[in-house]
Amino acid sequence: MKAHAIFIALLALGACASVFETRPDQELADAIASVRAAKEVSAENMAPDLYRKAQQSLDLGKREYRFKNYSEAKAALIRAKSYGEKAEFNAIKVGGVRHETPKDPMAQPTAASTPDLQPVDAPPPEQVPVDDQQASTSPNQ
Repeated sequence: MKAHAIFIALLALGACASVFETRPDQELADAIASVRAAKEVSAENMAPDLYRKAQQSLDLGKREYRFKNYSEAKAALIRAKSYGEKAEFNAIKVGGVRHETPKDPMAQPTAASTPDLQPVDAPPPEQVPVDDQQASTSPNQ
């Protein structure tokens, strides 16, 4: 009887562990970034086997993530990141060149890059329509 109770307790504990496992959000972001970086240096042409493995592992990780199989998703996403990094390195090693510089998502916009934006707390500029009669007859004449 005691062994039966222990077995049921372990079974329930195992079921709870899969329910309460955290989502591998960071692993997903890292894997996506790694595969994207490999693509930017033409790894699909320069290191096709590694790039294909990275893309397949990323696809598997995303699928498992959607089905909430987080432990399987995490393992696949870690593999995707690793294959993506290797594909990027091998592509650069054999002459791959980054086509565009990755944009820093944390960079602050500058006034030169966004000249038409106004600060949120600034009042809107005065928009006074000028018709031809008012411009030709001014009160100071």
